[in-house]
This record gives sequence, structure tokens and C-alpha cells, in this order.
Amino acid sequence: SDEEKVTEPGPIEFSKLVDPATAKNSNEIQLRSDAVEENDYTFIPYELYKDLVQTYGQNGPEIIRKVIPQGEYQAVIETFLVPLRLRESRSSDAKVKQIYRSRRTKIEELKKDICNEFHITGNSNYSLYASMDEKGLNWKLMDERLNLTIDDIILTRNAFITYESGVVIAHNASSSSSPRINYTLGSSSRRHFTPGLCSLANLGNTCFMNSALQCLSNVPALTEYFLSDEYKVHINRNNALGMKG
Repeated sequence: SDEEKVTEPGPIEFSKLVDPATAKNSNEIQLRSDAVEENDYTFIPYELYKDLVQTYGQNGPEIIRKVIPQGEYQAVIETFLVPLRLRESRSSDAKVKQIYRSRRTKIEELKKDICNEFHITGNSNYSLYASMDEKGLNWKLMDERLNLTIDDIILTRNAFITYESGVVIAHNASSSSSPRINYTLGSSSRRHFTPGLCSLANLGNTCFMNSALQCLSNVPALTEYFLSDEYKVHINRNNALGMKG
């Protein structure tokens, strides 16, 4: 019988799997949203992949995915990176940049990435803030020393996060399978305040209120929030029980 002819598989084809919007940045390559595992692609160990590329070659930018911890005893392959949108201001028509990051990216690393994206340099003291509600009324400082990651915020907050000034990073709201989330990069260097303590006089039967206000007035982020008039966008002028703000 004739010897059976063996056809080589050809180069590894990446070009048809890559989301075109992410093809230019090797660190942010994203799969097409309609790509199906075991139908359009399969995962193989990196060492095997390198051998195959050396033998058959490749088309398009390579797609590499890492194994990340999930829970205490499990690990999963992170197929899709988290899409984040960066805006230069809170204005809806502000310039927008989109980046993709691993869910295990630490907040400290994310802040550095944001500064690099918008060429933020100098001695400015930038901090990330998160809001506990979708209206963005209650703010909490995301302490980098806690080693929080994007995954931690999504799982524990499941909230809408925005900021007063600087750069806004928003989770891609078009993804219905993921919680909607924004991040805030606020700057405490926009205004310069005279060092010293701030106090209020006792105005009669208001000592408890004075104590609370005195504490709040010594929070730089909150002071900046009011002095920069950012609070005005949160005033509810249509509340029937209020006094038009």
C-alpha cells in the first residue's frame, strides 16, 4: 500500500483569536469575547508552546495566560483580563483610555500604571478612593499597604467607584457578567494648606456635632472635596423633603 501522507499542521494561529483593539500592546492582549475554549483554542504548558513555535512558527501576537489562585485551595487559568477605562476627568465627554489588567493586580501596581498612562510625575501625593454606593456619596481610601488586588475590590465592594479629581478608572460596564466598578485617583496636591490644627467654637448644645466636624475637617481628602466645590455635583436638588440642596 502507498505510504500515508502526513500534512504538517502549520503555524499556530493567534491572529483570529485576538481582540483587534488590544493587538498593539503585548501586555494587554485580550481574547475575542466570542472565543470558546476547546473549540477555538486550548491551553497548553508554556514549555510545550515554545517547542511548537520553534517547529511550526506562529501568526499574530502570542496569547499567554497565567494561573491565579482562586480561594484557598484552588487555582484557575485567567482567560480574560479585567477591562478598565481611564478618564481624565469626571466629565462624560472627557478623553477615555482603556487598559486590561489581571484580577490579581495589586492596587499599588494599578496606581503606578495609571500615573504612567497619563504621564503623572512629580511629588504629587496621589491616592486611590472607592465609593461604597453607586451614587458615589461615601468614600473610602483604598490603602495600598493592605495588598488589595482588583479581584479583592470586585468581590468585597461590588460597588460603583469614582473620584473627585485626577483620573477615573472604570470597570467596563458593557460586560454584564462582571460587577460595574470604577476606581479613583485623587490628588491632595492641587491646593496648598497652611499647616496647623483646625478647631470650632462651642456654639451651644452642638458639642457633639462640633467634635464630629472637627475630626472630619482634618481629613485632607474631605477638605479638598468641599474646598474644590466637587460636593456640588452630589447635591440632590429634587428631594421633596429637602431645601433644594
